[in-house]
Amino acid sequence: MMHLDLSTSSHGDFVYRTAIIHKDSSLTTTRIRYKLFGNRIAEQPVSMDGFAFAILLHAMKYGKSLRIHGPVTREALHNLEELQQAWSLWRPDVYHHIDINADEVINRLPAPGHRSIAAFSGGIDSTFTVLRHRLKLAGSGSYDIGSVLLVQGFDIGFDNHDYFEKAIERSRPFIDKLGLDLRLIQTNSENPLFQDWEDSHGAELACCLHQYADEFQFGLLGSTKPYDGLVLPYGSNPATDHLLSGGGFSIIHDGAGFSRTAKAALLAQYDFAVEQLRVCYQGKLQYRNCGECEKCLRTYLNFLAAGNDRPACFDTVPKQSLISGIKTHSEAQVAELVSILNYARKKNIRADWLNDLQRAIDNHVPQSKLQSTGRKLFIGVKRLTANVLQFLRIKRPIKSVLHKVYAVGSPVAAPKIGATKSIGVANSRPTINAYIKD
Repeated sequence: MMHLDLSTSSHGDFVYRTAIIHKDSSLTTTRIRYKLFGNRIAEQPVSMDGFAFAILLHAMKYGKSLRIHGPVTREALHNLEELQQAWSLWRPDVYHHIDINADEVINRLPAPGHRSIAAFSGGIDSTFTVLRHRLKLAGSGSYDIGSVLLVQGFDIGFDNHDYFEKAIERSRPFIDKLGLDLRLIQTNSENPLFQDWEDSHGAELACCLHQYADEFQFGLLGSTKPYDGLVLPYGSNPATDHLLSGGGFSIIHDGAGFSRTAKAALLAQYDFAVEQLRVCYQGKLQYRNCGECEKCLRTYLNFLAAGNDRPACFDTVPKQSLISGIKTHSEAQVAELVSILNYARKKNIRADWLNDLQRAIDNHVPQSKLQSTGRKLFIGVKRLTANVLQFLRIKRPIKSVLHKVYAVGSPVAAPKIGATKSIGVANSRPTINAYIKD
């Protein structure tokens, strides 16, 4: 049997919540740490729902029954069962159905009103969700977003505090202009030795939102793929994200009615939203956009198709000559390129870059041709790379390094980063607590 315990401690202006995972037959213990900033944070969470969602795929991978030593809502237990049905059908060679029990089952959490908190990275998807609901652009369907959550440990390394603080500074004008409250979490959750990030990222981000279930009723996740361009299985999607909810705290998958280009078209109407966009995770400076990697070029294409050929989120305009050489490493990435092409055709756009985009799409090798052995090899490479990075104490996300390796020989490999544009960061930096407004 596998066990999930929780350890908490309070240190004045931050709280540690640590999920502890261990098996009966093993002396190995895994600790997933969450550091919540702000002196108004309760030491104990209202339930262990979020932690259960965050480690579900890990437990299913080993096929071990899971015992949760703490309170879990009845709705979360129902949803954990349904999530298992989905993932065991999607990846039967990896995930196996398991029994889940909890020491304490509670029917429902006290509802804290209709307040909402949104996961926010500074990317197109999360910026669209925050802007759309904060400005009530969804009409009567708008959620009452008053707070946004930035997480260190996903796109920016868990130990890379300087880059994270610069990322906060980049998004601060946007957050302040909308009058939003900023919440911060540091976590070591993204660990390829623990589980596959491509499958687990929605659940891991939902866990971070669950940390605030005592204050909010809804936690919003910006969609990654539109309804007419879904790629399954994928860690965050409109089919299963709602199953990451517990009793009294609901996870909302938002924005799937819009393609990424349609989102860019809306954001282009608000300069303060475009200026702060941060989409790059392959560049050396993770708080800015390199303008040469796959994600940066794809974002540039989003804005090109939306009629904006000089989006302010780039220090220098990306080179259109790099478009045909975009390297896609997943069905999800190539689906985004196809979506851009379809959007441009519907808008009757005629431009040379469309031919370059078509070539990039044609160069993609379908994942179905790689077979399951290829996926196992890929996971093995991820684990080996993670061990090497840990040994060398390199503070870069694993996906950044892997995409660099796979892109060798392409026009976008090893981009040359020049002088960075100043974003008003002082040489003597304050502690991260200075970014929290109590």
